[in-house]
Amino acid sequence: MVNYGSINIKVFVFRIGQQLREALSYCKMRRWAFIVAILGLFVLAWLLFNLEEKEVFGEADLGGLVANTRVVVSGVVEEEKSYGSGARMILDNGVELVCDCFGFGGKSVEAVGIVEDYTGVKRVRVLRIVIIEN
Repeated sequence: MVNYGSINIKVFVFRIGQQLREALSYCKMRRWAFIVAILGLFVLAWLLFNLEEKEVFGEADLGGLVANTRVVVSGVVEEEKSYGSGARMILDNGVELVCDCFGFGGKSVEAVGIVEDYTGVKRVRVLRIVIIEN
C-alpha cells in the first residue's frame, strides 16, 4: 500500500510539473505575442508618417485617386465657408479642402491631406496647412 501511495505522489508531482511547464510556456507565448504586436504598431506608424505623398495640381488629378490617398496640394484660397468647428475652402485650381481651421481666404497655401469621397465629390481632408509667403 505504501508503494501505491508513492506512485500516486509521483504522478501527482509529475502532473503539477507538467502544468507548471505549460503555464510558463503560455506566459512566454503571451510575452512574444505582445512584443510582436508592439513591433507591428511601430512599423505601421512608420509607414503612416513616411509614405510618399502624391502631388495634386487640379481637380482632374483628384478624380484618378482612391479614397485615403495622401496628397499635397497648393494654390490660392478663392472661397472659404465656415461651418461648425471648421471651414471648407476652394482653391484656384478647383480642389476643395476641408479643414478644422479659419482665416485662409485670399492667401496662398500648401496643404497635406487625405483624399475622401463625400457624396460622390472628391475632396481633401487637411492634415497640415501652411501659408506660402510670396
